[in-house]
Amino acid sequence: MYYISFLFYVMSLLLYAVFYKKRANIYSDIGFILAVLGFASDLSRFVFDVSAAMTMSGTFTILSLGTTLVFMIIELRLKRTRILGTVIMPFIMVFSFMALLSAGKDIHSSEVTRAVTSTGGFSWWMLLHIFSALIGYGAFIASALIGVLFIIGERQLKSHQPGNLFYSLPDFGTLSKLNFRYTLIGWLFFTISIVLGHYWFRSLSIKISIDSPKVALTHLTWSIYTFLLFSQIFLGWKGRKAAVGSIIGIFSILVTFLGINLFSNGLHSFRSF
Repeated sequence: MYYISFLFYVMSLLLYAVFYKKRANIYSDIGFILAVLGFASDLSRFVFDVSAAMTMSGTFTILSLGTTLVFMIIELRLKRTRILGTVIMPFIMVFSFMALLSAGKDIHSSEVTRAVTSTGGFSWWMLLHIFSALIGYGAFIASALIGVLFIIGERQLKSHQPGNLFYSLPDFGTLSKLNFRYTLIGWLFFTISIVLGHYWFRSLSIKISIDSPKVALTHLTWSIYTFLLFSQIFLGWKGRKAAVGSIIGIFSILVTFLGINLFSNGLHSFRSF
């Protein structure tokens, strides 16, 4: 199943790359279909085995699903964002590749594993916590990439020598609205995940300490995006400021999700398998 999904995403990326060079919509249309097939292949894994969300490969698969889902929604709503596939598919492919490499490895620390096993091995709170977090991450990634496209397009316009990328982009107003919309979606899912995570660990009788690097950085990330949304709504941050803010936010996501999970010990750590 991993190989099938990864193959779909690789072919999708190649077709989006050809679309970028030749500007023929047929390539992006087929690339989009292949991305949908990769999404369906990934999703089928959880239809047959919901507990797969407890594995490291499952986590990367869900991250791929969340990012692909957001991308599909953007593509279906705004056809002139086809160019987004060129920049977002490499991330989806990397997530799928990481899932392929990490197949069979346990995601949680021994403390969580023991607690989950002692309570029957599966919890809907666990599943909802993981899915909402990674859908939130997917939305944050999309908003950051939209921010990157905004900044690149703005620089090309100011240089008075706009390239092919500039003419493939929606107008700056649309990009700014998309950036805000997916930052908001990411914040909502991320907030839900934090609440569900606290409830889940409490149901497992696991004490959550603010001193935990994962917990501290998660709340820091939430605070960064809360400030970003507050600034956009009440302080009038639009365009470049919002784009830069979403890019800064994604670095916090990388530290929180990848840095802590891959290179630390304790709750949420991948190193405890």
